[in-house]
Amino acid sequence: MRNVSIAVVALTAVAVSGYAAAQWKGAEGIGWESLEHEAELAEECARQQQLEATRQAIANRIALKEALIAELIEGRRSLREITAAFVSLNENQPGYSLGIRHAHPGSTDEERTAHNVMTYVKLALTSAPPETQEKVLARLRCEFEAWLPGVCSNDFKPI
Repeated sequence: MRNVSIAVVALTAVAVSGYAAAQWKGAEGIGWESLEHEAELAEECARQQQLEATRQAIANRIALKEALIAELIEGRRSLREITAAFVSLNENQPGYSLGIRHAHPGSTDEERTAHNVMTYVKLALTSAPPETQEKVLARLRCEFEAWLPGVCSNDFKPI
């Protein structure tokens, strides 16, 4: 009887260990898949964080440029000062400078950026009364011509 009990215990142990091994093998496959998915998820989270940081940097840059344009329109800063600020903001962003070179006329990046500034000014002035638009554009035309004599621009035509 004792031999039968040992045999039953042994068979049970073998069966349990076989079952456990089968379960471990199945869990092992799930575990690796989980780890792969976790790695993919971590990469995607990192990518999302980078995109959010880029989006926030762009939003901050736009907000800063809009604040600078408001100061220019209000006459607190000159066209030359705001242009220099835009050049500074754009210098670490090669794509911005390249886009400005293609979108605006001029023989220098500074001149092209002045035209870019005027694009922002005209956009900001679209909701202003016509008299305000004319006054601001006339002042900026005088600044532009004194700063860059001989350079023609259509940036100062009424909106």
